[in-house]
Amino acid sequence: MDVRLNDDTMKDIIAKAVIDTLTPEKREELISAAIKALLTPSTSTGIYGNQPKSPLQDAFDTAVRSVANEVAREQIMANTELRAKIKDMIGEAWLKLVANESGIVEKLASALERGLTGDRY
Repeated sequence: MDVRLNDDTMKDIIAKAVIDTLTPEKREELISAAIKALLTPSTSTGIYGNQPKSPLQDAFDTAVRSVANEVAREQIMANTELRAKIKDMIGEAWLKLVANESGIVEKLASALERGLTGDRY
């Protein structure tokens, strides 16, 4: 007989086996420690020196950004006037960028070369 379990099912089985072997006191201690870990920020410095966030705060922030992106997309897609204005603004920005004589072509060529060769630093 060949029994195959996916990773999530196997993790659930192992978690249940561990929980079932613990005394009520140890179970409470384990759950308390897990909750503290979710609420405690990492001790390492965040990206760009930002304050580190707890896993729970990070998950919450990610969910809020996701919902905000979805709402913004719905609002923009439903408003043709707003979409046209955004397109105009992007077009103006490109024209200003291209009209600027600050060596943009050379910078683009250099960036493309670094991207293609893997020399990013």
